[in-house]
Amino acid sequence: MEETITLALFALLPITLIELTNVRRKLQRTESKLNLLLQRHGLDHHEETVIPEEVEQALQAGRKIRAIRLYRQHTGASLREAHEIVTTFVRGK
Repeated sequence: MEETITLALFALLPITLIELTNVRRKLQRTESKLNLLLQRHGLDHHEETVIPEEVEQALQAGRKIRAIRLYRQHTGASLREAHEIVTTFVRGK
């Protein structure tokens, strides 16, 4: 009986991790969209858009397209959102 429960738990673990990853991606996309909406409407918000270190390094190396790709991978943002955020970040520096 205990073995059955243990096997069931191990079987559910990957499914749970996949779902958790999906929820995290959706949350990141939602946060990115919200930040863009706030920015477009000139509303002040306390939390700045966080640019991952890898993205900053790509920008410092002059690799904007790579920076956009990396930003998308880290945040789950759409291509358009990532382009806007990376471009805004470059202008702000």
